[in-house]
Amino acid sequence: MGLLNSPQSTGGHSPSKKSAGEKDLVIGRGHDELAVFEALIYKSKSTLQDHMTKIFNYTHRRERFYIMVYDDHPDFSGFDKRWQKYWHNEIPSLNYPKDFNFTSSETKDVSIELDLLSTSIRAGISKHGNSTTIYHIYVGLNYEV
Repeated sequence: MGLLNSPQSTGGHSPSKKSAGEKDLVIGRGHDELAVFEALIYKSKSTLQDHMTKIFNYTHRRERFYIMVYDDHPDFSGFDKRWQKYWHNEIPSLNYPKDFNFTSSETKDVSIELDLLSTSIRAGISKHGNSTTIYHIYVGLNYEV
């Protein structure tokens, strides 16, 4: 297959525009970037906004991105409520780059389809502009049975 993964590779530009941005993970084939991942610990809307802004500046190919969101709240019982807040309140209200606005009619929580409801993982797909898809993977780190 010839697939490569490159953790912490550089590309595009950082938020300050003084240096290249650091992509958390890139999966590619040859010189083709097939997927760019950004990871964050979800603490606030501002943290989420920072990371969402960064990912659009990592590459000129803005077809698909993956956001890995870690929920490290010590009380796992509120996990679904925090996912719902992230998915229904935070993601739609973020500021996206020009021409990459959030398209609510094509955005979907796929947690049920992926049979994730009995796990500490949730997933969603958001559409932005004409051709950008962001796959959201939301992980509860303090899972307990």
